[in-house]
Amino acid sequence: MTSRAVATVGLVLALAAAACGDDSPAAAGGGHGGAGHGGAGHGGAAAGGTGAAGGGASSSGSGGSPATGIVPEDRRVDWHPGIPGGIPMRTTICATVTDAPYGAKGDGLADDSAAIQAALDACPPGQVVFVPAGVYRLGTGLAVPSGIVLRGAGPDKTRLEGDQTPEKSIVQAGSWDEPDSPVTDVTSGLEKGSTKLGVASTAEFVAGDFVIVDQKNDDDLVRVSGQDTDPSESGCVWGSREDGTRLLGQIVEIQSIDAASGTVEIDPPLAMPHAPGLMPQMIRFRKQMTRDVGIEDLAVADRSYRGDNNANIRFWGVAYSWIKNVESADVSGRHIQLTESFRCEVREAYVHHAQVYNPGANAYGIAVEIQTSETLVEDNIVFHLNAGLMLDSAGPGNVVGYNFSDEMFGNNYPDASWLYADLVANHCAHPFMNLYEGNQGSQISSDNIHGSSSHQTFYRNNVDRRHADYDHTGNVVSVVFAANNRFMNVVGNVLGRPGDDALSGAAYQQSGGNCLETVSVFKLGYPSNCAVGTVVDPEVESTILRHGNFDYVGGSTVWDPSIEEQTLPPSFYLLAKPAWWSAAPWPPIGSDVNGYVNDVPAKERFGQLGN
Repeated sequence: MTSRAVATVGLVLALAAAACGDDSPAAAGGGHGGAGHGGAGHGGAAAGGTGAAGGGASSSGSGGSPATGIVPEDRRVDWHPGIPGGIPMRTTICATVTDAPYGAKGDGLADDSAAIQAALDACPPGQVVFVPAGVYRLGTGLAVPSGIVLRGAGPDKTRLEGDQTPEKSIVQAGSWDEPDSPVTDVTSGLEKGSTKLGVASTAEFVAGDFVIVDQKNDDDLVRVSGQDTDPSESGCVWGSREDGTRLLGQIVEIQSIDAASGTVEIDPPLAMPHAPGLMPQMIRFRKQMTRDVGIEDLAVADRSYRGDNNANIRFWGVAYSWIKNVESADVSGRHIQLTESFRCEVREAYVHHAQVYNPGANAYGIAVEIQTSETLVEDNIVFHLNAGLMLDSAGPGNVVGYNFSDEMFGNNYPDASWLYADLVANHCAHPFMNLYEGNQGSQISSDNIHGSSSHQTFYRNNVDRRHADYDHTGNVVSVVFAANNRFMNVVGNVLGRPGDDALSGAAYQQSGGNCLETVSVFKLGYPSNCAVGTVVDPEVESTILRHGNFDYVGGSTVWDPSIEEQTLPPSFYLLAKPAWWSAAPWPPIGSDVNGYVNDVPAKERFGQLGN
């Protein structure tokens, strides 16, 4: 359909609404031409149901997805992220680290790492190691065992400070990959939604194993290196096993095994179909998975720079675990990193500031990485970093929901002329079938610096193209999907800010050049390499789904005329307003919400911090 036809559909809707006396934002019709969306070609799957985290009610697999009728099934999963039934409350305290026999000082001077680690190692599963108010210097990183909760007296009272810890993380649960993990070919059950896989051998697997189902890259949809990227940038060879040649990977849990038929039952179902010609396999990546770990009510900070690619808190090979009400400050790398993890949660965290802001992994917020699946990142604050809420080689089923992010910039600060992205859905191939919902930030982005992504959904977010009060002159775009980021779904978002319509050269979609100093709502198919000034991947535009987004350049809501449904559900993963929600309207953001944007609870809390 032509641009004029799309605009006409919007005008008809607006006139019809006016005739009925409807003056809500949902009555406004589109004023821009919208690109049609292509069929996915690669299928989604209905994910297994879990209870909602933090008091919300997640969408039920038996009742269908709230996204039905808007986002086709082959472009999404049914999202049920996080710990089934929510984060458990552990009440039994097995040790207070300042008591005998542990004797931690909490004075900021003594090295308390051995005392706290001894308490963690001695605690029975299902119990709590309590760290009272104080500053605890850590010369060695802490390892939290399975089943243990590490709990402070509150992030404003209990502070763990890494002091040149040699480990990659100040606080960690889980460990690196195990050697000689069993692997088998997957020979059947390769269709989307499959819960039963035929495998070449079941001999080394048991029910309860956590496995990755993956396949070889096809080098078209799934690419280890982006198209026309800066030649100084490397491919995402660290994003999967076999040096990044198996980037479409998903973590599942084995429910049962029928050795006689060579069948393995899994949960959740396959999120994407797999192709026999791409050698699909199943590999157990942990024999003893760390699980049921909690890190709560404390602060973690790095005292000095110790190189990039470190973390303040890291889950590596962890399941059914959580990080809650934690502050993370002054990082050397990633504040919170979840790698090869399954059904975990990060909520009510405040992560901010870094030791340095150089390019590379020096100043990242919350990073969901390397096949991590079915994980929930909800109700967090991310502030004063390079990049905020990131997916790097993530598996499917993850939800980044109702977070607030602000002040992203590079090492040229306080010169913040370039708008850095904070909702980063791809910075290492190949995240797929994930959901960003209800977030407030400055830019939605999927770059192709380290490869591709696909089938990501962005629902009811607000991005205003501004960090704090800086005046940006470069990369001033609301939504940037670089080359090799295809089959994206952008629905019900509020894009830009009031006054965009008066800006010189402002456009709905960038149509020439690359890194221009002009405002646009969408930039599609260009490489992340600014030296290349043309669109290099037209499939980004031809496969995008855009529906029900309000933008301030046109001052109207743009609907896809091929999608009949124009009633937007409150959420794509919650069935009701969550119990932790504030007095703010629900849903807070959308083209159908009066005023379009209300602050989410995370932004309300940020306003009380006095930054």
